[in-house]
Amino acid sequence: MKKSLKNNDPYKLIIKFITNCQLLPGSSFFYSRAYQVILHLMILLPIHVNAQYTRDFNSAAFRNIISLKFDVATQNLKNSREVNPGNTDAIFLENYMHFIQSAIDGDDASYQCYKVNSAKRIESLRNHAENTALYFQAEINFHSSLLALYHQENFPAMKKFLQANSQMKHFLKHADNPEAGRKLQGMLLVILSAIPEEYAWITSLIGLKGELDAGITMLEDHMQMYEKNTPEYLESLIIITFIKNMFKQDYHANLNHLKNLTAGYLENPLFRLVYLITASKSGHNEEVISILKTYHQHQSEHKLCYFDYLYGEAMLNRLDKNAEPYLQSYIHCSATDIYLKSAYRKLAWYYLIQGDTMSFRSYRKKVLESGSMIADVDKQAYNEFALSVYPNIDLLKARLLFDGGYYSKAKLLLLKEETRESLKDVYQQTEYSYRLARVYHMNDETGMAIRLYQLTFKNGIHYPFYYAVFSALQLGAICEKRGDTANARLYYQKALEIPEGSYGFRFHHSAREGIRRLDKISATQ
Repeated sequence: MKKSLKNNDPYKLIIKFITNCQLLPGSSFFYSRAYQVILHLMILLPIHVNAQYTRDFNSAAFRNIISLKFDVATQNLKNSREVNPGNTDAIFLENYMHFIQSAIDGDDASYQCYKVNSAKRIESLRNHAENTALYFQAEINFHSSLLALYHQENFPAMKKFLQANSQMKHFLKHADNPEAGRKLQGMLLVILSAIPEEYAWITSLIGLKGELDAGITMLEDHMQMYEKNTPEYLESLIIITFIKNMFKQDYHANLNHLKNLTAGYLENPLFRLVYLITASKSGHNEEVISILKTYHQHQSEHKLCYFDYLYGEAMLNRLDKNAEPYLQSYIHCSATDIYLKSAYRKLAWYYLIQGDTMSFRSYRKKVLESGSMIADVDKQAYNEFALSVYPNIDLLKARLLFDGGYYSKAKLLLLKEETRESLKDVYQQTEYSYRLARVYHMNDETGMAIRLYQLTFKNGIHYPFYYAVFSALQLGAICEKRGDTANARLYYQKALEIPEGSYGFRFHHSAREGIRRLDKISATQ
């Protein structure tokens, strides 16, 4: 039937049906029955066809949205509204597209435009009584809370988040298919688990509690509702990978999972982005470069400038002289000042390694005077360059080589006598012990890594950098893996006692998650 409707005008089929009835024996009986059927067809066929066309257009729009083909998606949604004006799916999908666009661009103008239009869409959805419209309102409010948080509007972010949570509860109470809410449920749990300590009293006051693992499990259950070749599965996979990278930071486990997927997934720019971030954080630098060389954004896709940042970073990690053009391209392409300090810091490092101290000083000044302090890496860039000393070039090279996964090269450089003799002060000595600890840890030489982490924590606890807090986290993780829960808890607690300073909330979040895991173990014993 569906195939026929796609290839024929429905009313031609009706005429054909009448003609066939007239030719049958006892045609008067069949002819009278035909009129009854025709009456139903005349009423139901347009509804059925319009509903099918609406679903097809909306499905195409969703696929194009997560492929960043926003112009094509806009036309899909226009067609959807022409067939079925005011359908709630089209309203939500348009907002979802603008949310992703605003998150990618990161600029204030895009955000202000989003705020105005999302409020209008929520108002429009309020005119629809069905539970689906309520769910869409909840998800729009959730997206709005994320963007508000991104733009450091903390109170509006909390307000939108609470609205989303309230609407979600109402949806689950009255929906015939509550499993349709698993995606948003999971994301709400994840965000609640990551709320900084200074805002935790608000959620406690109204009885909200997050749990990272439970949220991820719910998202994974939602993903399993779909076939692997569907855009819904791909969307869930991107969200889950992003969350695991940000909050669990087990990049190697994430990458091993992603590698089991077909290469066709890499055609999608958002999946390619999370894959590249995972590979980069796992030290698979050559794979990052290979993928960036092989896959390029299509002209129909919304530009993701961050690909240039990753390319420049990967080239710098292997001390390549071709790193500079990609970092410059990111700076000139990006509309936001987030990651700007970090990009300038990498350019400063690039020129310092090349022996161009004048350009190093110029970009050091840009780090201090330009960009924002929202992202953790930008905070780190500012605080490192606020010191009036040059980085130790050997330590810098070892740092970059380690980040690229060139562990043997980094170790050889750190163990050189000239490197040890070049250390000027306690700060450089602390960085040296930290970098050597990381190399030994990655080479599974855990005993040496523990001693060096302990030394780093002792010497670095009074410096406003991440060496001490990250060392405490690594010591906690090593003890937890060994079943030494008492010392694991001790080190996680030590990490929490160090002010967040220059490295942002994620290290404290990791420490709190570690303590939660230990509490679960204690509860079962």
